[in-house]
Amino acid sequence: MRETTNKKTGEKGYSAVTGSKGFRWLEADTIRDFDEAYKKNAIDRLYYDQQVDKAVETISQYGDFSMFISEPYISEDHPPDDNAPPW
Repeated sequence: MRETTNKKTGEKGYSAVTGSKGFRWLEADTIRDFDEAYKKNAIDRLYYDQQVDKAVETISQYGDFSMFISEPYISEDHPPDDNAPPW
C-alpha cells in the first residue's frame, strides 16, 4: 500500500502499488522473526516472479537477454575500455 492524496479534495487515502493489486503484504519486520522453514512456505513469490518475467520480456524486445546479464565479453579484438563504467 502507499499513501495517496486526492488532488481535487486533498483527502488522504491508500492505494495498491502499481502491479500489486490483489496481493497481501506483510512488513519485513513482521516476518524477520519467523523461522526459515515457515518463511519458505508462507511467502508467495508469484508477484516477484511476475515482475521478473515482465522485465525479461521487456529487455528481450531490445536484444538478447542472456547477453544482457552475462559478463562482458573481452577478446584481443575488443580489449576492455579504460573509460568504460565499472559494470
